[in-house]
Amino acid sequence: MLAWTDLRARYPLVLAVIGPLAVAALMIPLRNHVQNTDLALVMVVAVALVVLPGRRVAAVVAGLSAGAWFDFFLTRPYERFSIQRSSDVQTTVLLAVVGILVGEIAARRRLARRDGIAARDEVIGLYVIAEMLAAGRKADDIVASVAEQLHDVLFLVECRFDPTGLESNSPVLDRAGELHYGQLDWTLETEGLPNRDVILPVESQGRRFGCYVLRGPALGVPLAQDRRLAAVALSDLAGSALNTGAAGYQAGRYSAPSRN
Repeated sequence: MLAWTDLRARYPLVLAVIGPLAVAALMIPLRNHVQNTDLALVMVVAVALVVLPGRRVAAVVAGLSAGAWFDFFLTRPYERFSIQRSSDVQTTVLLAVVGILVGEIAARRRLARRDGIAARDEVIGLYVIAEMLAAGRKADDIVASVAEQLHDVLFLVECRFDPTGLESNSPVLDRAGELHYGQLDWTLETEGLPNRDVILPVESQGRRFGCYVLRGPALGVPLAQDRRLAAVALSDLAGSALNTGAAGYQAGRYSAPSRN
């Protein structure tokens, strides 16, 4: 049996094929009474509805499906994939193009909405840690909470605090959110964190209190700069907690729950 996630992934593609087909078939009784341009507008609406979830591949499929079924059912000769009039050829091509464009717009809106939600979550995470610091919570609580926040912000499979730090040849995420990884050119924007230990220093007022040890997924997940800078800000809050000696810091390792 297909997993639920597989069905959800395939549903937009199935709808992209069947939706325009169903709409075109329903308009067969109208094809001798309504101009093709009007029928094409109905197909455009159908395509727009299909691609609203914002899947680019589904948008391309919906556009091509709309063009194909418009040709097959609503242009002469009917029930054949051929077109006699040049105006119908143009309409069919425009249907495909409109589907692709609408899908691209919807995809961009979906990504913008997702980024907006992620940015809100990052701000909330920073606020929670800052509130803990202002309330004088124990440094070990703050260090552990920052580890959990980093786990989500950077899409990590593992995150832990190490008060001793790691050897100098480990990749370092610096204060600008850039990765120093020897002589290799590693682009976090596209490749994400490498699948090995990366250290994020924890410092405050020129003192270093250790580092967070970060491990990304086996397949790199792109990391936007705002996420990396949020991670640096979180480590700074942990550094502030350790620097002020908030109510009994216990030197040890604090880990976020592992992610499979």
